[in-house]
Amino acid sequence: MRMKTLGNTGLLVSEICLGTMTFGGSGSFWSAVGTLDQSAADALVARALDAGVNFIDTADVYSEGLSEEITGRAIRKSGRPRSDVVLATKVFGVVGAGPNDRGASRGHIMDGVKASLKRLGTDYIDLYQLHGLDPVTPVEETVRALDDLVRQGHVRYVGVSNWSAWKIMKALGVADRGGWTRPQTLQAYYTLAGRDLEREIVPLLAEEKLGLMVWSPLAGGLLSGKYDRAGNGPAGSRRATFDFPPVNRDRAFACIDAMRPMAEARGVSVARIALAFVLSRPFVMSVIVGAKTVAQLDDNLAAAGIVLTAEELATLEAVSALPLALLLFVPCVLCLSFYRRQLPHPLRITVALAVFIVALGAATVTTIYAGALVGLIVAPLIGALVATAILGWRYGAALIPLALFPATFLSEQHSGLMLVALFMVAVGVAVWTARRKVVEPSFAVD
Repeated sequence: MRMKTLGNTGLLVSEICLGTMTFGGSGSFWSAVGTLDQSAADALVARALDAGVNFIDTADVYSEGLSEEITGRAIRKSGRPRSDVVLATKVFGVVGAGPNDRGASRGHIMDGVKASLKRLGTDYIDLYQLHGLDPVTPVEETVRALDDLVRQGHVRYVGVSNWSAWKIMKALGVADRGGWTRPQTLQAYYTLAGRDLEREIVPLLAEEKLGLMVWSPLAGGLLSGKYDRAGNGPAGSRRATFDFPPVNRDRAFACIDAMRPMAEARGVSVARIALAFVLSRPFVMSVIVGAKTVAQLDDNLAAAGIVLTAEELATLEAVSALPLALLLFVPCVLCLSFYRRQLPHPLRITVALAVFIVALGAATVTTIYAGALVGLIVAPLIGALVATAILGWRYGAALIPLALFPATFLSEQHSGLMLVALFMVAVGVAVWTARRKVVEPSFAVD
């Protein structure tokens, strides 16, 4: 089992972390995730520790606190010294009926850590994480409260979970300005079929040296290869009763189709290949795996021993590639602005651009809910009827191809590359047409 540093610290954690959301099953919601009792949890914790895992993650809301109790007892029963286990838990979620029994306020954090310490049966928490974004509490209050916990010895390191990039950066800035404890980790969703984190979060992690803890690396079991496209899977499986997290199924099953030959060639499960891909990402610190049986845990742990070839990684990266979003919009705008002197009156341009933005929105929404082909039809129609009416056919024609953009990239198919080429050609032709001047003949009258 390989070890990595916890963010920008000297603490070492295993690249696989044992998740405990399946422990307990208290309450109707958590019972859909897992209902493991103490003896089953003891077996999983012992097996993980024997395999070299030293990192265990839980939360105060899991099974309404029961998961923390079971986790703490399982660690003590394992016979391992407390210092050999890096124990992480989280605070933020609803833990009571009171208005302050939630959030990231100083009051809730202070109450939450005391309750978690009691349930876990320990006198300190290695990594204390904020389980979500609090739109009410000032970041300064939250960061200062976490710093106080570190200074008091209740907590050793702090992190965040499910935070947006701007919020993380603000918290880091506040911590640096106040000389307070910095968050060292981010826990977030990342899978082969859901690589959206790479757009904005991953560059932030690299720049600020934060460690990424990946939750649901198999997309709630979907990438295990045990489900068909109709959603049918093994009896009692998690996805059958708890369809979370949301996944682009077309992309997910394209990934599964690509992974299956790799798994068969090695004689292993598709799940191992999916986990191996996530483990291969240089920005991933640790992958959280949850299991209901020791056999399932063993299969997940074995993913650490799989090394994908460069060709296999290239194949998986291609099939799971994110849409290019608006990357090509900038050169198109620059190209059009080059001929700004030949455009009509500024007021007409403003109105046309406003309508054009509406056309983009309509095309995007239509593409998402009705399919790429419908979006490709709707976008040009809106652009043709409105932009041309306002600007005239030459300048309106320069905007119409741009309206094809959302449908082109939201299609997420290989044919999108061909559409990109056609799109760029159309923009070039439109701009060339727009810059031509019509010279009217003049007649002299004596």
